[in-house]
Amino acid sequence: MTVMIEGGAELNASALRQGVVDKVLFFLTLRIIGGQDAKSSIGGVSPKHLSASIPMRDVKVRRIGPDLLLEGYRVGS
Repeated sequence: MTVMIEGGAELNASALRQGVVDKVLFFLTLRIIGGQDAKSSIGGVSPKHLSASIPMRDVKVRRIGPDLLLEGYRVGS
């Protein structure tokens, strides 16, 4: 079964926290946008250590027009 979640930062964080995400696709534009008020794709509380981050496996990168698509699977899924 496949379900696509194309939500905001908090919905994305909740889905990751609940463990319902197996596969992740990130579209990246080749532009730098930043600042303290910049929106994140993943909300919630930041991990205190890199070891608490979510590792990915079988990561692929493709160019889609001027953008990049990063596709990978959550380790353990």
